[in-house]
Amino acid sequence: MLLRQGRTYQISKLPELEYAVNVTIFRDILELDDEDEQYFTRSLVCDFFTLAQRTFLEMDACLSVYMMTT
Repeated sequence: MLLRQGRTYQISKLPELEYAVNVTIFRDILELDDEDEQYFTRSLVCDFFTLAQRTFLEMDACLSVYMMTT
């Protein structure tokens, strides 16, 4: 858990994600949010996962086409 300027963030598992997420930058992004609401961070993370999911689906489709043509 990160406590900063009266804000509490539930990021206790964040160190486990250091292989995929730059923890220092992510904490800096958390600081950009309003004190009461976390709309910026929430939308940023949701957009990231949406884009990642779409990218993996597109990669799977391309691999399927490649496998069928070889």
